[in-house]
Amino acid sequence: MNSITEKRIALISVHGGPAIEIEKEEAGGQNVYVRQVGEALVQLGWQVDMFTRKVSLKQDLIVQHSDNCRTIRLKAGPMS
Repeated sequence: MNSITEKRIALISVHGGPAIEIEKEEAGGQNVYVRQVGEALVQLGWQVDMFTRKVSLKQDLIVQHSDNCRTIRLKAGPMS
């Protein structure tokens, strides 16, 4: 995509982590919803970065969901 016409969007998820693995970590409906919104925006031609807080040292800083959709975990507050 040409950088002049590139469509980018940032989603900020305060209460849900879109990269949480539903069956492996504590996860609820908002986690699933935010991830699905991001993936739906990709289908509409957007490049999507979803930002959330890193809560554990075991979590990766960046999780790539698809070519144009990723979660970026920010260091903020204490981690377990």
